[in-house]
Amino acid sequence: MQPLIRKCSSLLAFCAVLCAAPAFAPAQTSSRSPITWGADAEGGAPYEFQDPQNPSRIIGFEVDIVNAIGRILGRPTQFVQNQWDGLIPGLERGNYRMVVSGLEITPDRSRVIRFSRPYYVTYEQLVVRKKESRIRTLDDCSGKKVGTLKASLAERMLYERNDLQVLSYDGQINAYEDLLNGRVDAVLMDYIIGLYNVASIPGLRITGPPLGRIEYGIAVRKDDAELVEEIDAALTQMIASGELRRILENWNLWTPVCNGILGKAGPPNQQHPDYDTYLESRLKKNSGWEKVVQYAGYLPLLAKGAVVTLELSIMSMILAVFAGLNIALARLYAPRFLRTFAVAYIELIRGTPLLVQLFLIFYGLPHIGIRLSPMLAAVLGLALNYSAYEAEN
Repeated sequence: MQPLIRKCSSLLAFCAVLCAAPAFAPAQTSSRSPITWGADAEGGAPYEFQDPQNPSRIIGFEVDIVNAIGRILGRPTQFVQNQWDGLIPGLERGNYRMVVSGLEITPDRSRVIRFSRPYYVTYEQLVVRKKESRIRTLDDCSGKKVGTLKASLAERMLYERNDLQVLSYDGQINAYEDLLNGRVDAVLMDYIIGLYNVASIPGLRITGPPLGRIEYGIAVRKDDAELVEEIDAALTQMIASGELRRILENWNLWTPVCNGILGKAGPPNQQHPDYDTYLESRLKKNSGWEKVVQYAGYLPLLAKGAVVTLELSIMSMILAVFAGLNIALARLYAPRFLRTFAVAYIELIRGTPLLVQLFLIFYGLPHIGIRLSPMLAAVLGLALNYSAYEAEN
């Protein structure tokens, strides 16, 4: 049973991802069917993130925009969690109908996916430690370490320069924490990311002028022209009615570059209820009992993960024992070519990482027309992996 024990940690890690993924279903064409949208809630505020008061609820300015679009189109919306660097592959695979996760409209992305009209316009902004006096602009970072978000426009801007040490992060919070701890000298990300992290992390400050121009768009598959037309019509209606501006102002995201593009020009509203609520939750010092209550809010998610782990373990091990027995019999008693195949299968499966096999099954098979739900892909991948160990035993 040692091979099974060695795989438990990988199984639990994959289950954590699987819990957030809904079962795959083919794209529905009914006008009343839910519009599924993919995003990475681990990225943090203000895009989409867990409500501090209710961790099972996702909030953010993009959540408000998607809900408004769904209301205008008369269709419910369904959030699908997906890691940032896998959002476009997940869209192409059909895990969701659209991506709304601070995805910048760029020429290379426009060649493989279709974008809606922009729903937000911003720029890159440099952030340094509050006591840092040497760095005022990006040129002052020559020879220094600059952190940014992986696969972002800011990362491309930094790599275009040859005088910087670029450190890319999977999550925005880790980059700013490393800046605060002195592991990097500056962080370059979208203005709104810097705004929310500088306000909630004492010891940091924004510096330098705005850099470049960023337009966020809602991404759909290339062949989904009808959906993007509906989204554009909904966004146009939101801009005309002022609803889009109200959403952005609620999160303190309206800037001068938004004037005329996303609504009528004018000074921003001084009331930012959602932004103020977020800051209050980040800066509030909870008592011991309040922390216990907050942590207890995660218990339903942990319980769901435990149930999924048990389901995967039972189903995959049943298949693994059955397949492993047949592979072992083939290795001992089958004709020579089948024995060779059995040995090659065992060595190949045992010699490659489990997560690589799961990713190949989940993301690779759709390229040859085989689409599996997350649960079925996990059961199949784990069963094939365990079967090699069972056969060897």
